[in-house]
Amino acid sequence: MGLLGDFAKGFVILAGVFSAFAIIGFVLMNHFGIALLFLLTLLIPIILIALDYFEEKKNKKNQSGEWG
Repeated sequence: MGLLGDFAKGFVILAGVFSAFAIIGFVLMNHFGIALLFLLTLLIPIILIALDYFEEKKNKKNQSGEWG
C-alpha cells in the first residue's frame, strides 16, 4: 500500500478513536440519543473495514497454496 493508503488508514483510525471518545463523553453527560446516533453512524465504516479485512485475509490464505 502506498503513502496515500497509509494516510487514509490513519485518518480512519483517528476518526474512529475520536468518535469513540465522543460516544463515551455523551454517555457520561446523559445524552444517550446523540451517543446512539454516533454509534449507529460508526457501524457502517466498521462493517466495511471488517469485510475488507476478512476478504484480504482470505485472499492471502488462498495465495499461499492452502486449500479450503
